[in-house]
Amino acid sequence: MIETNKIHNMDVFDGLKLIDDKSVDLIITDPPYYIENLKKDLKDSTIRESRRNNIFFDEFDHFENLDAYKDFVIRFLAEYRRVLKPMGQIYMFFSYHHLDWGITMLKNNGFRFYKPLIWFKPDILGVFPNQYGCNYEVILWARTTEKKGGQWKNHIGCSQKDVFEINSTTISYRKECGFHPTPKPISLIRRFIENSSDPGDLILDGFMGSGTTAVASQQLNRKFIGFEINKEYIEISKKRLAQQNLNSLLTNL
Repeated sequence: MIETNKIHNMDVFDGLKLIDDKSVDLIITDPPYYIENLKKDLKDSTIRESRRNNIFFDEFDHFENLDAYKDFVIRFLAEYRRVLKPMGQIYMFFSYHHLDWGITMLKNNGFRFYKPLIWFKPDILGVFPNQYGCNYEVILWARTTEKKGGQWKNHIGCSQKDVFEINSTTISYRKECGFHPTPKPISLIRRFIENSSDPGDLILDGFMGSGTTAVASQQLNRKFIGFEINKEYIEISKKRLAQQNLNSLLTNL
């Protein structure tokens, strides 16, 4: 079994091969969206040409075509299905541009799809010309279809809704995340972890980015495994985890 409580600097498919079958309790993942092809729909004035804060100029979102992207999704879903325990859940951030086939792909690869969850960002302004401004992101929530020997972990309760109203990430938080182009709020990731796992469980994020899933797991006394191919983001994650450890020590003094 690969080392836990570590973000491994390797390709997601190489890393997933090192994880034992049915050993992961929960997956929270934010794979590439493949929206690079939407650049042609934008006016030049709407795009800030900065690789550090704009997904349209980042290499991780580049695929040869839609078929190549679909093949990529099928490959990592098959591995996610293999490593998840029976009844294990997955929260997968996914672009609304691909919902027509993304949900079907989950169902066809051994997952029971429950519903799309919505991260609503009320402070976001539109950037696409002649379109309704998009101020939400979709998270696909599902579990493995296998039940035998599994445990359904659900701490959601009746009061929680499927729309999470959280402002877009602030400048200070984006700085903490090394100006990763797609940081997710730690409060949202914490909610998913608390709702669908128990203390001591193992959380997997195959596209760790700036380390938010790792930080949230550490805060909530869960183990984690992460993969990230970008060395710069690995160093950012290490700093965030180290700061989290320091804050914990200071709190307990």
